[in-house]
Amino acid sequence: MHAGWVPLADRRLYCFEIGKGPPVLLLHGMTSAGIAWRAQGIALANAGFRVIVPDMVAHGASDPVDRPVTVPELVSDLRAILDHFEADRADLVGVSMGGTVSLAAAVEMPERVNRLVIVNSGPSTALPEFQAMLSKWAVTLRGQDGPSKLLDELWPFSVNKVFSESDEGRQTYQIWHAVAAKVDGQAMAHVVEGVAGFDITERLPTIAAEMLLIGGGADPAAAQMRALSATLPNARYDEIPGAKHLANVDEADAFTQRLLGLLG
Repeated sequence: MHAGWVPLADRRLYCFEIGKGPPVLLLHGMTSAGIAWRAQGIALANAGFRVIVPDMVAHGASDPVDRPVTVPELVSDLRAILDHFEADRADLVGVSMGGTVSLAAAVEMPERVNRLVIVNSGPSTALPEFQAMLSKWAVTLRGQDGPSKLLDELWPFSVNKVFSESDEGRQTYQIWHAVAAKVDGQAMAHVVEGVAGFDITERLPTIAAEMLLIGGGADPAAAQMRALSATLPNARYDEIPGAKHLANVDEADAFTQRLLGLLG
């Protein structure tokens, strides 16, 4: 088990590593952090995998930035992480924006990607409604206590009510709120704005990696995931009933079972 920083040209990325075996990268969503994968990290390590969990730039404990950061730059960050940990290839598991970055990585550096698990995500941030949402997030993030306030706004859409009202849900919220309270809202807003307008839809057929698309039954993104799976020859779709956007969090056991079913 190891935690520390991956040095880049102008900043550092905080990463947590646990286990030994084939490498798996777990990529969190926008405005979240690597701690979102705590259940899956332990399960994968116990199953014989080397699990690497980064905090994206300006998220969690990673360094802030003073400029927009694009999806292709986030893919470059993944390459740097793999190089740092001396991993030639890895399985990528990404939720929400982490899923978009995973898809982009499979297109831009297929030689470094084994299998993909994409959760409530998609290949584009260019839809007008998506860009409007990101712009609204950026405004909130730049306000006083912006990251904490955005967490409060997104929490009901991120996890289902049963989880939110459980002991585990309350503990998770407390931990996440403490992490958000220390994040630089201006820096996170730069990343939110930088990823807007990205679209890799037309290049998806070039992905040769085996792919599992997981949708939360209570999340609107599930419809997009279902439709996407029908267009990709190496992809299959699985849905977790009752799960919302962060299906790996509010339905952690069901999600982990599906994850191990592909990777195990």
